[in-house]
Amino acid sequence: MQSASLHSSRITGRAVFSTDGALSTRLNPTNSGLNFGSHSSFRASPGNNRSTALKIKDRKFSRKDRVGEEEGNDYYRFDLSRRSKVKISVQNGEFLFGPSVTFKLQRSSGSTIESEKVTGLSEDSIRKTLDSGIYYIRVSSGGESVPYRLKYERSDA
Repeated sequence: MQSASLHSSRITGRAVFSTDGALSTRLNPTNSGLNFGSHSSFRASPGNNRSTALKIKDRKFSRKDRVGEEEGNDYYRFDLSRRSKVKISVQNGEFLFGPSVTFKLQRSSGSTIESEKVTGLSEDSIRKTLDSGIYYIRVSSGGESVPYRLKYERSDA
């Protein structure tokens, strides 16, 4: 977990990033005239490319988000220090005949190891045993905004 403190003449506070990418803030306005709640929560957004990918650090990770023309693609990164079994699942949250979601497991070079297309209200998975290295998950749609849930699990091979 990473944290940072905020101090100014008008606002003091603290921001904490948890291992699943959630950002929790606690702001304390001081004579600012602003009306902040005492506690707010935000999630760090997955990046739109490999260089800004949201890093997965835990053995298990789950996240709901959206992809599409307005939101762009979502990228997640995970680093393996040794050979590991990985399961990546994506559930399409759109209605039955709605737009599809595509997710790809990629090497650090950007080349695709495996790709799956998930249609409305269904779920698909990629299961692989991978060598140590840096890997990415890319989630995209054909243009329309689509809600999805990503699940990641890692275990020793």
